[in-house]
Amino acid sequence: MPKVDGKALADALRARLMARQAKPGESAAAAPPDLVERLGTLDQLRAAGALSDTEYDERRTQILDSL
Repeated sequence: MPKVDGKALADALRARLMARQAKPGESAAAAPPDLVERLGTLDQLRAAGALSDTEYDERRTQILDSL
């Protein structure tokens, strides 16, 4: 497995996660990303050190509450 720049990976994952979060006023018809994918991305961000445990718990709760 090739060596990965952890900060670059964390930055890319954070940008991806933030881009996928619903924007105010967005129609309900726009389908949210797959739950498993969103939670997987969140896990990757925490593992890369881009999110603290507190941030992870808050975001995870938001994702699960959006169901």
